[in-house]
Amino acid sequence: MPGDPPKGDELDGLLREAFAEQHRVLVCDEAQGLTKNSLEYLQTLWENKSTQLTVILAGGDNCLQRIRSCSGLFSRIPIYQQYQSLTPDEVLALMPTYHALWQNVAPDDLMWINDAACHGNFRNWAKVTFHIQDILEQHPETAWFSRDTVRTVLSFLDSSIRS
Repeated sequence: MPGDPPKGDELDGLLREAFAEQHRVLVCDEAQGLTKNSLEYLQTLWENKSTQLTVILAGGDNCLQRIRSCSGLFSRIPIYQQYQSLTPDEVLALMPTYHALWQNVAPDDLMWINDAACHGNFRNWAKVTFHIQDILEQHPETAWFSRDTVRTVLSFLDSSIRS
């Protein structure tokens, strides 16, 4: 939304106005961290007859439990989708189409990266991709693909996702 961030109760009116102008999709990632008050507020925005709003709540562990704590919202959710880790075949099929970095990487090397750090988690693949791009931009002489470059990237990642 244009302009300076609103102060106080102005935000509610601006949100309702924006959501009434045209259909909008509001995506709330990390929804497991929303408070009950926040979830109830999303429910009121969604239920408002003047808004044209679709709300997507995406979250990890305990997200559904958190949403259940707001029974009014929970009872109105038409679709629940639980995502599973990518299978090895999906990793091999998707990663080369996800980013050009992975297009010419051997399947064995993709599986090595997946086993070492990504574990079929697309967010982990995005992190690895980001860090590799960063290294290649800062050091254009760096060869791609090399396991040494990937090992450097793996040192940047949370050790709990590395094996």
